[in-house]
Amino acid sequence: MAEPVDMTEKVGTPDLQAEPMLINIGPSHPATHATLRFQAKLDGETILDLIPEFGYLHRGFEKESEAATWTQVVPYTDRLNYVSPLMNNVGYAMAVEKLCGIEITERCKYVRVIISELSRIIDHMVCIGTNMVDLGALTNFQKYQKFVKAPRRSTSSSRSCAASG
Repeated sequence: MAEPVDMTEKVGTPDLQAEPMLINIGPSHPATHATLRFQAKLDGETILDLIPEFGYLHRGFEKESEAATWTQVVPYTDRLNYVSPLMNNVGYAMAVEKLCGIEITERCKYVRVIISELSRIIDHMVCIGTNMVDLGALTNFQKYQKFVKAPRRSTSSSRSCAASG
C-alpha cells in the first residue's frame, strides 16, 4: 500500500522560467498574398523579435515541363507570375531559340525588351504594394496600382500577344 502524502507540506515553487522559443509562422497563411514567412522569437506571449521573409513558391514547373513538347510549355511560363507572363515567355523562348540555333529579327529583340521592361516595372510595383499590405501598411498605393495602372498595361500587353481585350 502507498504511503499517504501530506498535502500541507510545501515542496517548493515550480520553475516557470524558460528559454525564448523560435517559432515559424507561415509560409502559407491565408492573410498573406505570397509566400510570406515570419520567424518569431517568443518569450511566453511576448514577441521579442520578428523577421519577415518573402520566399519562393515551388510549383513543380520543371517536372511538368519534362513530359511536354516545347510549344506546350508556353502556357506554364504564362502562369509562373500573373503580373509578368510575357517576360517569362520571352525567357523561355530565348532558351528554346538558343538550343535550336534560331536567330530572331532585330525588331523582335526590341519588342521583347520593351515588353519585358514594362512587365518588370509593373511586377515590382505590385510586389512592393502587396508586401506592404502583408506587413500591415494598408495604403492607397496598392489600390491605385491595382485599379488604375493595371488595366492600361493589361490592354497594351493583350494587343501585343493577339489576346482579346
